[in-house]
Amino acid sequence: MNFAARIAFLALRFLLGIVLIVAGTGKISDPAAFATAIDHFQILPTILIPAAALTLPFLEIALGGMLITGWRLRCAAFSTVILLGIYTTAVSAAVARHLQLECDCFGPAISAPHVLLRDVALLAAASVLYGWTRLRARP
Repeated sequence: MNFAARIAFLALRFLLGIVLIVAGTGKISDPAAFATAIDHFQILPTILIPAAALTLPFLEIALGGMLITGWRLRCAAFSTVILLGIYTTAVSAAVARHLQLECDCFGPAISAPHVLLRDVALLAAASVLYGWTRLRARP
């Protein structure tokens, strides 16, 4: 990998890591509100919502930290692709069903179609990062 690609790889790692940490930290501060937000998606059974609301923020923070530090980077990148793929699928389903959702993971609430665009962009970035980790692993 040339110097410019290395810088882009590092910048992408840090960008995704910071996004995950900020999103997770915001959700930890009010787990009841996050549980309500999960419930609005009408995807999970009610009994699983509290567990999801309590574990997902810590998973996001852990993955963000792993991306930033580079610890188990390939695993972290793959897990980030999976997590963002789940989020993107959930938001896509909500948009397709015309559910009124608002996401305030990063500050003021935005509507579901805008969340979908953001999630698709983050998923694409995570996929590129994972692809780069696979290229770096080759001899």
